[in-house]
Amino acid sequence: RASSQAGVSASTSSEDNIPDITTKRSLQYDTTTVQITLDCLNLLAATANEDGKLGKENYFFFTDGMSNGYYSFNDMSSYSYLPMTNKLGFVTLACQCRALGGSDDCCVGDRAALDVSGIDDPGSMPKEMQVFLGDICSTTSRSIGDNKLPPTGELPTLEKHGRE
Repeated sequence: RASSQAGVSASTSSEDNIPDITTKRSLQYDTTTVQITLDCLNLLAATANEDGKLGKENYFFFTDGMSNGYYSFNDMSSYSYLPMTNKLGFVTLACQCRALGGSDDCCVGDRAALDVSGIDDPGSMPKEMQVFLGDICSTTSRSIGDNKLPPTGELPTLEKHGRE
């Protein structure tokens, strides 16, 4: 049985080099807990198309949002301009469709997409889908790495982001 909890905590994962996460949503199933930041859930919901999927271009907007606009700030305007690391992250995530019941070619060409249908009520999603949402957030965060602007309200420093 699932229970949904929202809480605030500070954490840093030094082994994955994932940035501090201050707001988390925990979805608990017996002994399994899936933690997804509320910011990531909201961004997934905002960037998904009407069918609840993130295609390549939706994924660009999701990635740009998670990076606080880093890619747009650096004159990247679509998926095709993303670094290879980000594209590899998308393909890796999209090909999980097979494990979630999709066909063998569900991640090939224009069929490649991340299914986040049900994102508006993640507590009612099957556990596998909740784990997949968590994987989307963590894989994308690792793909972004240091390519991130300061959170809204902070001014970027030119030295840190390659502009002088």
